[in-house]
Amino acid sequence: MPGNTVKINNSDDLEWYVGDSGMEQLVEWLNDKGIKTEQSNVVDFIPAKSKMVLLIEWLEELVYPGKGEQFIQNIGVSEPAGDEHEMKVRIYTEANQYEIRGVDRKEDDGYLGCGVKARKARAGEDWTRGNDLPDGPFNRETWNKILNAMINYELVPLTKYIKPTTLPEEVA
Repeated sequence: MPGNTVKINNSDDLEWYVGDSGMEQLVEWLNDKGIKTEQSNVVDFIPAKSKMVLLIEWLEELVYPGKGEQFIQNIGVSEPAGDEHEMKVRIYTEANQYEIRGVDRKEDDGYLGCGVKARKARAGEDWTRGNDLPDGPFNRETWNKILNAMINYELVPLTKYIKPTTLPEEVA
């Protein structure tokens, strides 16, 4: 969510994040109190809780607390460029590699998507198979769709084996 960083007396120690919805009200209050306000766009794309931080928090919900670095591979974080900031991470299971991409944009809800790639080729193939998983706006709903798709990808079918109700007689 885009917003504004507000500094008091140009001090880094006195700095707060204010969402766009509250900025106009804050400026009006400051002006009513006789406090000088200046327009500045120097830091208007550093949200208090950026989508990249949210993505890491959501990923860390999957692992034992404090063990994220053992399971989450950070493969790329871009510096904020213009109106966009991107992050890519990978997580692995025994059979698959999942690459999750998050994009934080100033002008919209951003993007969250995931792709899966098998970690080894199938017999007779010299490539690894892969698929796109759900994607959409950067929000919890899209994240939950991605998680459900991951679980679906990892499920294995039950065997058709039926346990016998009686034991065969011993062979003499």
